[in-house]
Amino acid sequence: MSAGLNSGSAEPTPAPAVPATAKERKNGMSWGCFAFGVAVLALGWRDVRAGDGLGVIALAFTPLALALVMRRLPRRGIAAHDAEALAWEESGWGGPGAIGGTTVARPGNTLRAGWAGAAVAALAGCAGQQGANPLEGAIQGMSQAVGAAVSGKPTGATDAPPAGTVVGINGVLIAIDGPRPTDPRWSGSRIEDTPLRGFFAAHAATKPGQYFPRVAIRIDDYSDSLLVPMSNTRHLADPSGHGTPRPQECLKFDAVVWSSDKQRQDFQGLVLCTSDIHATDGVMTMGALRSYANLYAPVSISSAQARTMGPREPAKLLPNFTDADIQLYSNGQALFSALFTVLGYTGPVDGDQRLWFVNLAAKP
Repeated sequence: MSAGLNSGSAEPTPAPAVPATAKERKNGMSWGCFAFGVAVLALGWRDVRAGDGLGVIALAFTPLALALVMRRLPRRGIAAHDAEALAWEESGWGGPGAIGGTTVARPGNTLRAGWAGAAVAALAGCAGQQGANPLEGAIQGMSQAVGAAVSGKPTGATDAPPAGTVVGINGVLIAIDGPRPTDPRWSGSRIEDTPLRGFFAAHAATKPGQYFPRVAIRIDDYSDSLLVPMSNTRHLADPSGHGTPRPQECLKFDAVVWSSDKQRQDFQGLVLCTSDIHATDGVMTMGALRSYANLYAPVSISSAQARTMGPREPAKLLPNFTDADIQLYSNGQALFSALFTVLGYTGPVDGDQRLWFVNLAAKP
């Protein structure tokens, strides 16, 4: 019986189409993806420059972009689908993009981000085919550049772990006992190389109402990553060993020691980095750090709302007033713990009120 006939019927059925060879499918899909990606980029760029007609074009080409991506899913599998979905999500398709967990909404930018998302999906799909045409490298580079521009991540950026011994400090992975950063931004004196090392232990208060010597700290600079919200758990200590330590982070600050209302000693350009922390150092718990955030100066020596380097103390010792202040103190818990430890300061535990911060995230 003919292959084109059903076994129980005289009615002929259409012969199945001869499937294209793997090479034909691969080359056809590659060139199709490339042409579509170029068209999307060209039209998107034209609209960005012209500033009009974006909605109509987006409505016309969105179904094509979705059809192209969905058509490729069965052959590429779930992993490829997840990668494309992530690229679209990060591009801001359908809504404002999220950078580090912070929603960024800018009028008129949502659809333009969608254009870039479609281009990234199309071009990355073309380049992802093994053995594709010689334009594969160029396509991949283009898709990476567009994706970087949309997601806000620099092209070629990596998450290489910092050097040092990785330990868990209050449940967060930190690399300690490592080399200091070579960036001139973090050049400065270590606390342990100054008379401030163990200062409060050497000048313990021995009676109530003893508020000298006392220390004021002004933060001049800090690592940018300390203000990036922890939107996932990748820095948390993982029993399976799969966690990623936080990058090497630093604080740069000045300090003033007041021995009396008239006598002061200044320390400028002090730098404390996570790599300066030693395994033998003590650690302040999160509970102790929160306790310090609720300490207030005695009324008799308070400057109320005025925050200066002294000799009078502001009413609240830690100025965690803004979201950025809270973020810095939270993400930098290992640094603030190390700062208190190296100073020999136990105020978070015993309520010693002789140390205050002039500022946190707001740089002078």
